[in-house]
Amino acid sequence: MDELFIIQTSELAKEEKSFHIDMYIDIPKMRLGNNEALTLIPVLINGDKQKELPYILINGKTRHKGYKQMVHHVGEAMMRSSYKIYKAFKSRRFCNRVCYYNIRIAYEDWMGNAKIQLKGIERIPTGGVYVA
Repeated sequence: MDELFIIQTSELAKEEKSFHIDMYIDIPKMRLGNNEALTLIPVLINGDKQKELPYILINGKTRHKGYKQMVHHVGEAMMRSSYKIYKAFKSRRFCNRVCYYNIRIAYEDWMGNAKIQLKGIERIPTGGVYVA
C-alpha cells in the first residue's frame, strides 16, 4: 500500500541547530471503514541511521469524529505531543488529497545527506487500539 503515497516535492535543509523538512505528500482517494484508521510515518534515513517523524493519521468517518471530540477535550497541543501526530483528517473516497508537511527538528550530524521515505503505514482495523 505504501507505493500509493508519493512525495511530490521535498526540501531538507540545515538551519543553524535545526533541520528543516518541507514536503508535499500525495494521498490517494481511499475507502476506510467508519472505525478504521491508517498511519503514514515519514522517516528521515541516511544509511543505518533513521528518525521517525510525527505521523499523519487518516481516519474513517466515525473514528475521525471521535478524534475531533478528543482534541476538543484535551487540546490539540496535548494530542500532538502525546501521540506524535502531525496532522489528522478524514479519508476521502472520491478525490485525492495533498498534505503539506513542514517541520523543524534538532539537527544531528548524520542528517546532512539524509532522504525522506514513507514507511510504517499501518491499517488499524475496526475496534483496534493504536498506541503510539
